[in-house]
Amino acid sequence: MEHARDKLFTAFWWCLTLTWAGLIFHLSTATFGPTFSQRLLVWATSLVHWRLSPREVLLLDNLVRKLAHVTEYAIFALLLYGRGPAEVDSRQSTVDSNQGTVDSRQFTADSNQGTAGRGQLKIENPKSKIENPRAARLRRAAWCVLAAGLYSLTDEFHQIFVPGRHASLLDCGLDTLGASVAMLAPLAAKSSRQSTVNSRQ
Repeated sequence: MEHARDKLFTAFWWCLTLTWAGLIFHLSTATFGPTFSQRLLVWATSLVHWRLSPREVLLLDNLVRKLAHVTEYAIFALLLYGRGPAEVDSRQSTVDSNQGTVDSRQFTADSNQGTAGRGQLKIENPKSKIENPRAARLRRAAWCVLAAGLYSLTDEFHQIFVPGRHASLLDCGLDTLGASVAMLAPLAAKSSRQSTVNSRQ
């Protein structure tokens, strides 16, 4: 039952992630070009009786659009990271790979000699089978940043063929920066939780 619920949640999360990716692609169409955002900006500032000159509109619009790049890809990276291998955390509870200690020992009977009670001590190094959870989280975050960056490249390439839009490597860099900064949140949260657990012990 729990496994089925976990699979259902994973499917829902991937649908949410793909929907966000589609929204990013849709926002790169001609409908949401600079003209649209400038009109929206003028309307929003008029609500607070703030009149902008044409030059101020251009500057503020450019700033808002760059911040939008950072934000939308930060969310995208968090969605990519949000549902990954759950076994990383469970492994940590059984093995302290940083200290190199062995938590379990397996005694196997020496059947060839026909002796009972006398066993062969078999100690396996956990590092050979179980990965450091922190390293696994860092690699997972790196893959999320890479995936977000590659998707940003495809999105910028797509804009070459959209009237009123253009491709920008600067925007791609901002997208990747947003994804990178976003990965600090889950990594820091996990480190904080682990520190709390260790302090209670």
